[in-house]
Amino acid sequence: MAIARARVYHSVPFDVRNLVTSSVATLRSQGPPDDQVIETFERRFAEHVGAAHCVSFAFARTAVHQALESQALPHGSEVLMPPITISPMMDAVLSLGLRPVFVDIDPNSLIFDVEAFERAITPNTRAALITYLFGIAADPTPLIEVAARAGLFVIEDFSHNLGASVGGRSLGTFGDVGVYSCSATKTLDAYGGGLAVTNSTSLAGLLRTAQRRLPHPPARRVPPKVLVDLAWNAGSHKSMWSAVAFPLIRALRRWAPGVEDAISGANTPGAGTGELAPEAFERLSAHQARVGLAVLPSVEPGNEQRRRDAERLRGALRGLGCSVPQGAPAGVHVFWQTVVVVDDPAGFQRALARLGIDTAPTNLPLLSDGGLYPDVAKSCTVAERIKQRAFYVPMNNRMSRRDRARVTDAVVQVLGGRGGG
Repeated sequence: MAIARARVYHSVPFDVRNLVTSSVATLRSQGPPDDQVIETFERRFAEHVGAAHCVSFAFARTAVHQALESQALPHGSEVLMPPITISPMMDAVLSLGLRPVFVDIDPNSLIFDVEAFERAITPNTRAALITYLFGIAADPTPLIEVAARAGLFVIEDFSHNLGASVGGRSLGTFGDVGVYSCSATKTLDAYGGGLAVTNSTSLAGLLRTAQRRLPHPPARRVPPKVLVDLAWNAGSHKSMWSAVAFPLIRALRRWAPGVEDAISGANTPGAGTGELAPEAFERLSAHQARVGLAVLPSVEPGNEQRRRDAERLRGALRGLGCSVPQGAPAGVHVFWQTVVVVDDPAGFQRALARLGIDTAPTNLPLLSDGGLYPDVAKSCTVAERIKQRAFYVPMNNRMSRRDRARVTDAVVQVLGGRGGG
């Protein structure tokens, strides 16, 4: 049977229960919001990552917006940005009248190349957004030191890296503020939401003030988010994936390749809006906080299991001389997605598909290419290579041990030259 490249980390029954309870809450939405459960979730999340404070918002992009706004940066100030991230992060920067400046990434760490980062700083640079990709534990210390010398405000987006650490310190706690997205397929998926963590009491106070100015979301916001997870969950289940989804995807790749990209968001057409949608300026809901509290205890056990299997695959690939991002030597990775960098992307994908294993490049857009934001386009050659050649292979803890071993054997077979391409 075929294996999907990504799974929602909830079970189908969990999603069904939450669809029912969130729908019932929509019908009974006259009561006051439950702020206490939200505060409990914030406190538990802060403890989980080893931060002093956590403040929740509707989205991670909202957290980035509020963190930057708290600094009262002059109009036109430059913010150093990763070439690969979601477009709303750019919109959060642009909506404040700030200017994004792309900086290329390092092929080993997948965060900013230190020398390129230092060269990009000008007298007008005021902030930087460090984004960790795919669960690789990269050491941000050299970047933090450069930023400190230049007086930059540093935000870390660790949405792919919950539980990753360097030197015993969690990613997301090195800069001024760390941001985590609780969206679909994340290891802590609360049907959306964004969490800002910081060790600064003064910054936490500013973020809390900003949070309290935002309205509570209407109860109707949550059921559609749960429904998306449930549909994805059911569709990526082994039987449904094998019978319907995977054959359809293979057909689309052959006869209409642009359709899959459009569905996944891999190559989103059009232009960036430069603004955030109104629903971004709401709080996290109490229902999402309850889900977060229920899921949080499973995050680290899942990381441990995924880490073992991903390291086994990566060790085999290194033995073949294949390229795998290494991150920090003393880093503890989480491999939210297990990534293999291949020289023949189309051949790699076809060969594994013949073995019943789905793969794909990241659906995060390459924002630096000018497709969405032509006014700030910049050549970032490493990021371009990662976008085109870094492929997700299935290695999540919703899979059986047998299937994870099967994926490892298949990838080694293909990249070892015995599987064709």
